[in-house]
Amino acid sequence: MDKILLSIGHSQHTVDFFIRLLEEHNVNYILGVRSTPYSQFASEYNRENIKTILERNRIAYTFNILVQDHLTILFIHQMDI
Repeated sequence: MDKILLSIGHSQHTVDFFIRLLEEHNVNYILGVRSTPYSQFASEYNRENIKTILERNRIAYTFNILVQDHLTILFIHQMDI
């Protein structure tokens, strides 16, 4: 299978809908890139919570970010996606 990089946001979708959307597109790895991975309005998408939910659904999750001078730089080390 080809390796494809997709971009997605949770918007205001329920977690169940979000998981179904990921499964429909055969997503097996999420790299979190929010500068602040927390929401006061959608706590199920907070970093620790979504990691647990995704892993329960056999979707790997990693959060890795460096924010400097309003630029977001992602570091992906030895990751097979």
